[in-house]
Amino acid sequence: MLNRILEIVAKEDTFSLFSHGATPSVYDLQRYNLRTTSSIKVALEMFFRNVIEKSVQDSLYWSEANRMLRFISRLFHEINEISKEGTTNDDVTDCYIESILDYTEDINVNIIKEHVRFIMK
Repeated sequence: MLNRILEIVAKEDTFSLFSHGATPSVYDLQRYNLRTTSSIKVALEMFFRNVIEKSVQDSLYWSEANRMLRFISRLFHEINEISKEGTTNDDVTDCYIESILDYTEDINVNIIKEHVRFIMK
């Protein structure tokens, strides 16, 4: 997930100020083994806030870091919205699992029961 988010951020980086090969860049975050979207968001926000603090106000770096900070906020808001929509799929999946387990309960073939239990875990 981290790599996909970094690709999206790199595409938004108009002048490639923060996504070029030399450090510091957003690709440096790959070293930190970030797993959750909240930790990725915090790391990206810290990166751009550091750029803002260390840049001269009204410079290209300062302006682009502010723009990227707003973009990060919108991006993760959209990710959270998509995650909220995905929760209904969990209900459907749970119903399917319950249905398949009920169906195989009456079957006397143990190998099928084991196979279904293995897949459902």
